[in-house]
Amino acid sequence: MIDNASGVFAGWSAARDYAQSKFNRALAPANRQVGSAFKPFVYTVAFSHGLLPSAAISDGPIQPGEIEGARNWSPGNSDGTYGGTMPCSYGLIHSRNTMSVRVGQFAGLDTVQKVANDLGISKSVPHGPAIYIGSFETDLKDLTAAIHFVSQRGVRKQAYIIERNR
Repeated sequence: MIDNASGVFAGWSAARDYAQSKFNRALAPANRQVGSAFKPFVYTVAFSHGLLPSAAISDGPIQPGEIEGARNWSPGNSDGTYGGTMPCSYGLIHSRNTMSVRVGQFAGLDTVQKVANDLGISKSVPHGPAIYIGSFETDLKDLTAAIHFVSQRGVRKQAYIIERNR
């Protein structure tokens, strides 16, 4: 969590049990897959390019060759189910992979990748449509700072951590 006024990380959980593992999962330079935490960025880009939250988007299976630049890639929804055509907002609210990939196609791969890089989410976001569903890695601090930036409507506070209190 980042304090809105100052930009300081106000709290985090570093480990499941310090007695079992001294590895600090919050601060260690260990990257983790971004996953669905990246989907709101994809939708934000698409909305800024004219897609409406009420726009009809298919939640059906993605057919091989349907997605530009990914000939045989056909990701599914995490629960294994598919719906019909639904409002775009449903895909964001319910984290539907197939809808998010289609929204990403609307937003454009280059634009989504640039936004991720500009927000500092990752130093090397791969160039491929799998980024629409967060199939890349970054560290917790960078992802949290990017989410904070968007939640503050584009007002950036430099995120920092107080490592020691005198």
